[in-house]
Amino acid sequence: MVLSPVVGFGLALIIMVILNKIIKKANLKETDKFFRSAQIFTSASLALGHGLQDAQKSMGLMFMAAAPVGFFGIKPGQTEIPLQIILMASLAISAGTMAGGQRIIHTLGSKITVLSPQKGFVAEAVSSAVLFISAYFVHAPISTTHTVTSAIAGTGASDDIRAVKWSTLKNIVMAWIITVPSAGLIGFMFEEIFRMLFM
Repeated sequence: MVLSPVVGFGLALIIMVILNKIIKKANLKETDKFFRSAQIFTSASLALGHGLQDAQKSMGLMFMAAAPVGFFGIKPGQTEIPLQIILMASLAISAGTMAGGQRIIHTLGSKITVLSPQKGFVAEAVSSAVLFISAYFVHAPISTTHTVTSAIAGTGASDDIRAVKWSTLKNIVMAWIITVPSAGLIGFMFEEIFRMLFM
C-alpha cells in the first residue's frame, strides 16, 4: 500500500522523460492521435487491474460476512468464492464507478496536472503494470486510486516539478492516511456495539 504510489510515481516519471525524448521531433497531431488510440488498450488493461485489486478485496469482505451464516451455500472450510458474490461485487463496483467516477476522473485528469494523450497512456500503462505485478507476483492488495494518482503526478513532474498541483496531491494523500485508521476505528466501534447488544 505504501510502496505502490512511490513505484507508480517513479516509473511514470522515468518512462515519460524517455518518451518525451523519443517523440520530441515528431508531429504533435499525429502523436496525439496515436496515443489516443493506444489508450483503448491501456484503459482496458487498467480496468482489469482494478478488478484484480479493488474488486477482489470487496469479494473477500463479502465472503467473510457470508461464510459464518452459510449464505450462498458456503460450507465450513470453503475458500472458493461463490459466483453470486463475484457478480454482486462486480455490480457494486461498476455502479460505484458510474455514480462517482466522473468526479474522480475530473480530479485526476485536471486538478493534479494537465493530461495529454501521451501522459494518459503512460499513467494507465504504469498503473496497470503495478496492479498486475502486485496481484500475480507480490500477492499484496493495493489501491488502484493510489497507484493511478501517483502515476499521473509522475507524468506531470516529467515536464516540470511546478506542473503538478502539489496542494491538491497533498489533500488526496492526507485523505488516504486518515482513511485506514478511521475505518479501523469505526469497525472496532461497531464490533463493540454488536458485542454489547447481542452477546
